[in-house]
Amino acid sequence: MADINFGNELQKPIEIAGHKVPIWVLVLGALVAAFAILTRSGSGSTTSTVQAAQPADSGATPAPVNPTPTPAPLPDNSGIGDLTAKLQGFISGTQSQIATLNAEYGKMNEQRQADLKSEMAAINSMFAAERASQTASLQSAGGPPRASSPSSSAAPPAPVQTPVNDPNEKYPTYYTVVSGDNLTRIANRYGITVQSILNLNPQITNPNLIYPGQKFQLFQG
Repeated sequence: MADINFGNELQKPIEIAGHKVPIWVLVLGALVAAFAILTRSGSGSTTSTVQAAQPADSGATPAPVNPTPTPAPLPDNSGIGDLTAKLQGFISGTQSQIATLNAEYGKMNEQRQADLKSEMAAINSMFAAERASQTASLQSAGGPPRASSPSSSAAPPAPVQTPVNDPNEKYPTYYTVVSGDNLTRIANRYGITVQSILNLNPQITNPNLIYPGQKFQLFQG
């Protein structure tokens, strides 16, 4: 579990100069730089070994001394160059992927905005159609006519007389709405339900919307 968590930590990105780079890439770059410094410092050192043999006796010929120190062979740094090139290629590829993701995200936002505009247009259209249908239903049910523009030569309209229901009639076939009525009060007055009124009067599309003078059926004649 600890190895898995450590690997997840190395995968976390760090934003550098506007680009997100995983932690393991930075660690790898630091190791490469340290290795390069160590190899450069080691290449400047030389080993000078002077072999001086002690004479066995006074008549022996001394061993030749190497006056020129032999430098140590330089390390092969070709692997570092290849690793650096691969690291640069990885960073370049990551930057290209980030640019591609940003472009795709921008396209998704534009498409989402277009979808929202289309949905709002559809909702507005449905609302307008429903309002037109309610208006047509009220007019077909004998609702109050639209007020016309007044004219100087037109005669004043005659007062509307609200019909009065017979209070002695127990089971009237039809009922005329008066001020203060609602379907619940009317149904309780005659011992019926609101649903039975709606079943007999399909023109009532909104049970909460009735007006004085509206006439509808209560009982089947």
